[in-house]
Amino acid sequence: MNIQVLRRPTSLVVAALFLLTLAISTILPIKQASAVADICTWTGTTSSLWSVATNWSCSVDGAVIPETGDALVFPAGASNLIMNNDLGALTYTTVTTTGDGYTFGGNAINLSNYWQFASANNTVTANINYANAGSTSMTISPGATGNIINGNIDLALTAGGDMNTSVDEDINHNGAITGSTDICQQGTETNNWISSATNASTFTASGGVSIDSGAFKCRNANCFGNNANSVETNTTGAIQFNNVSMTVANSITFNSSTSPQLNQMPGSTTLSGTININSTGTLYTQSGGTVIGSGSWVLNANANSLGSSSATSLLDITGVVSG
Repeated sequence: MNIQVLRRPTSLVVAALFLLTLAISTILPIKQASAVADICTWTGTTSSLWSVATNWSCSVDGAVIPETGDALVFPAGASNLIMNNDLGALTYTTVTTTGDGYTFGGNAINLSNYWQFASANNTVTANINYANAGSTSMTISPGATGNIINGNIDLALTAGGDMNTSVDEDINHNGAITGSTDICQQGTETNNWISSATNASTFTASGGVSIDSGAFKCRNANCFGNNANSVETNTTGAIQFNNVSMTVANSITFNSSTSPQLNQMPGSTTLSGTININSTGTLYTQSGGTVIGSGSWVLNANANSLGSSSATSLLDITGVVSG
């Protein structure tokens, strides 16, 4: 019978094994998984398709086309500016345009964070879907003029998330806004989020509209969505109605200090909901239009003045006025 005695390796053997392991790990390093989202920049070298690898330059994790969690950048100097998103249902963190004249077509673009227009004359015909547990945003940077969104914007936000729009230039939205969220507009006093001109393309999200600065240009009867949605102006926010004839049924609270807070372009708008006036700013029409207040109007302690600024403008309150 052959009996073998197992001996503990000597310190010399242990040292040799350690050095051998170190040498192997140096030659064949272990690849660590990347936790950093990629930044994919459009080059458009080959075609208009998002699924073609040579149309992108992705900088972090070695991917050749965008993946879920990536940030997309569309710079100046790229080719094939009329693009077709033919990728699957991926969700990107952000989209930023720094080059002018892009057209975003094809499949819906899903975002978990924000879209920033930092350039001019871009058109989005694809739908934009926001899906995030918190708040999200769309930013229109100074100088980013002529941007148009023709697709729908869907807000699948939870936990009381807000859609914040920082509007330093006008943006024209001709699609629907759907989903469930509060809408908060922020930006400069002179620039606007311009809603769709047709009733077929409307704001239908449940929640509220808070206009903190700039003007919300309402061009159809459903511009504020469901009749139950509350609308308010704050700080320097304002509302402009621009249609030949329409009735807006939402309740509106004016808290803004700007003047005027309510501007009716040529045409007529009937406000059938409750109107609360809390502000020190002047509320009146100034551009030759008529506003008819058929609902209840409540003048609170800080309310300043009502009226129109010219002989061609009219504010006609046919409902009950209290306060």
